[in-house]
Amino acid sequence: GPSAPLRNQVEQLQEQLDQQRQKTKTLEESVATHESKSIEQSDQIAMYKGMFEDLKEDYDMVMEKYNEQVEQNALQLGLVGRMKHETLACERVIKEQVNRIQVLEQQISMFQQPEQSHMLAALEAENEKLQGMVDLQKKSLFKALTQSRMETYRRQ
Repeated sequence: GPSAPLRNQVEQLQEQLDQQRQKTKTLEESVATHESKSIEQSDQIAMYKGMFEDLKEDYDMVMEKYNEQVEQNALQLGLVGRMKHETLACERVIKEQVNRIQVLEQQISMFQQPEQSHMLAALEAENEKLQGMVDLQKKSLFKALTQSRMETYRRQ
């Protein structure tokens, strides 16, 4: 009787409910898939971020070393400049010395000329005499020192 259409309606509703449940299940699975993908992506993003930070750190370190090197090069250039300056000063002194030596050599060669040789011989003899006197003085001084030492030992 009258319950047939009602039962029919109930069955239809049941079927619709089942379909809704199926849709919900499918949607939940899809959401779960998207969530796991999104977690994977955020992990990847974190990894890339970490890599980027490491690279930045490396870059900063290299940059610091580069700047230190530039500074050191500047210092060394300054040092080289000073050394060049000092070298030039030394070269000037050496030139002056060389000139003096040449003058002295000319004077010596004058002494070595035949007419001057007797003068040179006289100077050498004088020099030897003076050297002898110096040696004598040294010896007598040494003797005096040793004698005074001996006397100090005898007193003790």
